[in-house]
Amino acid sequence: MISRSSAVLLAAAAGILACAVFFVSIPAEIHSGNAGEFAWPVNSLVWLYRYGMAALIALTLLPALVLPVRAAGLWACLMGALAAYAWAYGNFVVYDFGLLDGQNFSLQVAPWKKALEGAFILLFLAGAFAFARARPRILAGGLLVLTLGSLATAWPALTAQAPRFPKQEDFSAFYEFSPEKNTLVILMDAMQSDLFEESLKTAPEVEAALDGFTYYPDTAGVAPTTFLSIPAIHSGIEYDKTISMPEYYRVAVQEGSVFNRLAERGYRSTVLNPIRRICPAKARCVTDSNLLLGERSSYVESGAQLLDLGLLRLAPLAVKEAVYNKGQWRIAPAVSDVNLSQHAARSNALLADLSRKAKPTSPAPTAKFLHLFNTHGPIVIDERCAYVGETIAYSRASYRTQIVCGLKALSGFLAALKREGVYDATTIVLIADHGINRIRNSRAEGPFDVATPILMGKANPTFAFKPAGAKGPMQRSGEHNSIANVAGFICAATGDCAIPASRNRASRIFHDYRWKAEYWYLDKVPGITTYDIGGTLWQGASWHVLDGSKTVN
Repeated sequence: MISRSSAVLLAAAAGILACAVFFVSIPAEIHSGNAGEFAWPVNSLVWLYRYGMAALIALTLLPALVLPVRAAGLWACLMGALAAYAWAYGNFVVYDFGLLDGQNFSLQVAPWKKALEGAFILLFLAGAFAFARARPRILAGGLLVLTLGSLATAWPALTAQAPRFPKQEDFSAFYEFSPEKNTLVILMDAMQSDLFEESLKTAPEVEAALDGFTYYPDTAGVAPTTFLSIPAIHSGIEYDKTISMPEYYRVAVQEGSVFNRLAERGYRSTVLNPIRRICPAKARCVTDSNLLLGERSSYVESGAQLLDLGLLRLAPLAVKEAVYNKGQWRIAPAVSDVNLSQHAARSNALLADLSRKAKPTSPAPTAKFLHLFNTHGPIVIDERCAYVGETIAYSRASYRTQIVCGLKALSGFLAALKREGVYDATTIVLIADHGINRIRNSRAEGPFDVATPILMGKANPTFAFKPAGAKGPMQRSGEHNSIANVAGFICAATGDCAIPASRNRASRIFHDYRWKAEYWYLDKVPGITTYDIGGTLWQGASWHVLDGSKTVN
């Protein structure tokens, strides 16, 4: 029979290791691979978990202290076995279910695989339990060694950034517009140009809301993802493959952003949802979570989301779908509004919030960059424009539905600007940063010996522009355009900056690559194929490979 002291030692070691795995090492690993998805540094979130750690240690230790000695020993052995399972499963059993982007993610696994894994887990637990009964102090020592190892592996991620904690901030200026002059960039992420045009036919009231706009169907992106697109949008400086990514963001966003130039001319510049948390030096940056939830709630929500992902990591195959809970998860709904937990729903909610709160009370001109994700995958918005939680099957029609709902939310915001008398005084750019990797460009014309309709789709983001004072039904332009012209369009229309736009240029550059999440942290994006688009984007004859061998996607 295990002595009381051995039971207490083993239970304490089990609780400490469980905390190190669930609250520290796994969150650090998940966060470090997806830092761009979280508004808070991982060390701040780990500090948030301190009460959970204390509760978990108390839960494992208290029964070993108060139960009869025999029962206390059995309890400690069970806790030791479960802690060993958490460490082993969390570190060595990692499945690839795809990215949570609505395209390839699936938890569906053959029943025999669930059963086989379950049998191995039971054998592991039985073996660990038997070893704990025979050598409780040795197992306790081993668990403490594993704890030190887990903390050591997490240490680089925990110290990579300075911690940041919630503070009281006044965000009221975000909702203020000048009755005299404003600049507004509305980026609806991944809204492919031909899908935008199809959406206008589906919802003609949206086109009616775009009073004074000119639409540029033949707009080229600069890259297939947000990563390389954002700096070009901010500054017109396109990536040349010689500069490191940190330096590119410093030059093109932190220093070169058009929002800095406008701030120098007296504009109140604000950027919503800055990518990589890199903000133009003279602008104020905010997130949609901060605005809708407040900093404290945003902090707690981020922490809960990270724990949900960790719980999914630790759950056996047979339990993973229950943890995922059709996209509703288990921990986050207990601490936050589930309807604001996903970025597409949150962006639509933010537009509704702007529609209610927009006021013409700013004493100075305003410049706002709204980076919205309501048109980005995964597809979680249904035909009623309601958030459904679970990812909807990916198709052109379902993606178009999500875009239509995002545009309807935008129409409500534009109506509010008209109601408050600031729409006519506002220069507005409506853009996407790129198209969609899996949806072909419906305008594509062959032959497709270099570029396919899929490549043409992801290279064709939406671009529509309204200078202040423009009126009338939305027009369509046949010009060759680029999203790198955003800053130039703004400067030409406002006269308050001097970044030129390369209007109607015959040659446009597109850097194509297959995206991986780890690219967020590399100095250079590997595997780039650079194309020159020498004419109309959706005509195959316009595409030429500039470097390397011919690549067909």
